[in-house]
Amino acid sequence: MGNTTVWQTSLAGRHRVEIHAEHNDYRITLEQGQPSFEPPLVGEIRAAIITALNLTEDDIVPGAPIQVASTGHAKVMILLKPDVDIDALSPNLAALTAISQQIGCNGFSPFQIRPGKNETDGRMFSPAIGIVEDPVTGNANGPMGA
Repeated sequence: MGNTTVWQTSLAGRHRVEIHAEHNDYRITLEQGQPSFEPPLVGEIRAAIITALNLTEDDIVPGAPIQVASTGHAKVMILLKPDVDIDALSPNLAALTAISQQIGCNGFSPFQIRPGKNETDGRMFSPAIGIVEDPVTGNANGPMGA
C-alpha cells in the first residue's frame, strides 16, 4: 500500500488519516478534532464516579482531575495510578448510567500511563447508550491524548 492519506467521515466530522509504511509494518494516525475540557468534576459527583467504577480515591493519580474532555465525542477521563489493575475493573453500570444523566456525558474512560514508557492502558464504559464496554476505545483515545 505504501504511504497514503485517506479521509474518514463520522458524526465527529471529517478527519484525515495518514498511513505510513514503516519497517514491514504500518503507522496510522488519525487527525482529531480541537480538544475541549470542561471544569473538573469535584465533590459528590467525583466521589460517585470513583465509587461507580469500584475504585477508591487512592487509585487516582494525586492532583489529577476527573473531567470531561473531547476531541469530537466527550468522555469522562479518570487517570489511574500505574499499579491499579485496570483489567480487573468491574463498574456498577446502573450507577454510571445515572451519573451520565446527571452530567450529560455518556462515556467513562479510566486510563493509566505505563511508567517509563510512552504507552497507556485504558477502558471505556458507556452503559447509558447501551455500550457496556467499548473494546476499541477509539473515541476515548483522542481525549486521553489531549
